[in-house]
Amino acid sequence: MRARSVQAIVALTALAAVLRFSTLHIQSYWFDEAVTVRLLRGSFGHMLSSIGGSESTPPLYYMVAWVWSRVFGDGEVGLRSLSALAGTAFVPVAYVAARQLVSQRIALVLAALATVNPLLIWYSQEARSYSLMALFAALSFLFFVQQLGEQRDRALALWTVASALAIATHYFAAFVVVPEAAWLLLRARDRRRPAAAIAVLLAVAGALLPLLLRQRKLDSTSFITQSSLAKRVVQVAKQFVVGYASPLQTLVVVLGAAFIAVALWLVYARVVERERRAAGIAAYVGVVGVAIPIVLALAGADYLDTRNVLAAWLPLMLVPAIGMGARHAGRTGLAAALGLCAVGLFVSIAVWVNPAYQREDNRGVARALGPATVPRAIVITPASASVPVGLYLGAEFTRQPIPVKEIDVVALAQRSSTFSGAKPPPRPATHQPPAVGFTLVERRFTRTYTLFRFRSATPGVIPLPALYFNRLDSRPPAGLYQR
Repeated sequence: MRARSVQAIVALTALAAVLRFSTLHIQSYWFDEAVTVRLLRGSFGHMLSSIGGSESTPPLYYMVAWVWSRVFGDGEVGLRSLSALAGTAFVPVAYVAARQLVSQRIALVLAALATVNPLLIWYSQEARSYSLMALFAALSFLFFVQQLGEQRDRALALWTVASALAIATHYFAAFVVVPEAAWLLLRARDRRRPAAAIAVLLAVAGALLPLLLRQRKLDSTSFITQSSLAKRVVQVAKQFVVGYASPLQTLVVVLGAAFIAVALWLVYARVVERERRAAGIAAYVGVVGVAIPIVLALAGADYLDTRNVLAAWLPLMLVPAIGMGARHAGRTGLAAALGLCAVGLFVSIAVWVNPAYQREDNRGVARALGPATVPRAIVITPASASVPVGLYLGAEFTRQPIPVKEIDVVALAQRSSTFSGAKPPPRPATHQPPAVGFTLVERRFTRTYTLFRFRSATPGVIPLPALYFNRLDSRPPAGLYQR
């Protein structure tokens, strides 16, 4: 490896670390992350036994995160740093995989795209399994590439281990491993060795099957099908390139699509044979990795969501990277690569500085509510916010009505399930008291939430239906009582 290339990949990895670690504290935990924290606060055995009743992914991430939280804590920075580390490590892994498959120049292009990619940065800052799954899937692809060139026991063993870890982190990683396994089996001179490796992976999948069947009964992923399959397929392509949302969204999408189109044209028109073969291998793994969930969705098992297919990011984005970094791509390829990196950096910075494009401000709501000085009831929209807000308040809540002297009505900014730019929270000039005897003592409007606080000199019992009637918007609410 040339000295300049070493310096470049070190610089890119350092930049990836800065973009992922430096802003870990900016955003609040959202619902899924709050569930993670609640799981990790129990004993190791309790955590393992609870995964089947609250999660929809395998246990490996939670096992690692449980140990991690004992060392670094379960605050935003401490717990999310596990995902940030995995996301940072993804960059040099992607570089090595691309370098071994095709060339050093293309490897640098792919590493640069991974460094500033808004989607990879987003999940590198979330206390969930997706960043770790992407890293293990990238390692699987790396050792798959090594096995293509070497066909040695060491590369095959490493591919088996990385693939097993990926599957044990997220079930959808299997959809990227499947095309790799098929290629290794069909192209091997001696099929007994890859067949034995595949048998190991089937054993891992078989061990996870009872957990998968139990989790499927929870129906915790029903939100996915609220939008059409066709729309979600388009979203996967868009979000792989430019992330979820940002200012100037239309321009960002048009520019991202244009740079990808130029890169794919370069793959068609300017690549040499080695580059064309590499693009074919990468496209095969990535396309099959997304096509299998689409076929399953058409068959009735619809779980297609961008974060679930994140394991396919590396092989899919390697294809345009090959066009941009091809030997004969010239200034056109360089301009497309720099342009796409600039778009990614713009989106990432925009998310950092603008709360409208961040997760819900549950931490801000908890600070505004403060500790309970009298028995109180809280009604909050959306309902999912009650879990992270309760986590930040660090208090015990009940849904059984109790006499209260305070009622807090809260609404957070309104956003879609795809993290599109949030609409401002409702800001009514006044709000009807939720019960007789309660008067308004505080009204607070911010960019991320609205709070109305009512107090009464004498306690009263207000049932949940009455609280829900007084919510600030039409979203499903949650009602909580706090002594």
